[in-house]
Amino acid sequence: MPGPARTAALSIPGRADAMDHPTVDVHAHFFPRISRGQGAMLGSDGPWLRDDGDGTGQLMAGNAEFRPVEATLWDPDVRVARMDEHGVDVQVV
Repeated sequence: MPGPARTAALSIPGRADAMDHPTVDVHAHFFPRISRGQGAMLGSDGPWLRDDGDGTGQLMAGNAEFRPVEATLWDPDVRVARMDEHGVDVQVV
């Protein structure tokens, strides 16, 4: 289900043309807040998200750290703020 239409781009300095020529990020990722228990339902090395509470975290594979990540991966408010900082109007996830 698509989210709400983005109108914030109209207020970005230097982006008056944003709605006529939107900037589209065609390579974006999302990872939900999957708990260790939910990941374990997929097997002993099931993926889950460790949120370190400071805007960073780790993708985990069972008990092993797989990859460091930032809150833009799971927090929509942080993602939209980062998109606005970079003048991105739409992401393809």
